[in-house]
Amino acid sequence: MAKKQKGLLALAVILAALLLAFGLYFGNYYHADKTAQQAMKSSRTVKVKQTAEGYLFDGPAKKNAIIFYPGAKVETTAYAPLLKQIASQEADVFLVAMPLHMAFFGLNKADKIRASYHYQNWYMSGHSLGAAMAAMYSADHLKDYRGLDHAGRLPNQGPARG
Repeated sequence: MAKKQKGLLALAVILAALLLAFGLYFGNYYHADKTAQQAMKSSRTVKVKQTAEGYLFDGPAKKNAIIFYPGAKVETTAYAPLLKQIASQEADVFLVAMPLHMAFFGLNKADKIRASYHYQNWYMSGHSLGAAMAAMYSADHLKDYRGLDHAGRLPNQGPARG
């Protein structure tokens, strides 16, 4: 009986250590700075709206929309300055909030966005792991998207911003 209790105790300690490691790893991520927090506020040209899947940067574009998957362990709103700039000129942008700040946990979130909004041209984009997941998602939905880009630029609009 004592051997069985020691085994259960060892298993409990191992599970607790794994849970702690999981929490520390996924709880530690890059946070949005003050510039990003400020960009989350609506302006005259771009309305920032919270959606079921994240945020919509709703600018003057009516036909084009970009779905943006953030990089691993980066706070979703950290991308607000870039995406707000894109939305002010080229396309509305959906910034997708990913579970635990990891895009592979929300690979198919674009499905829900496309089902809820109607644009003529859809594009996928992302950063780092988000770009890889956007590419993986796009590979299975080629007929639904007009392009994929790592920097949020629409095709035939010059070189991507670095």
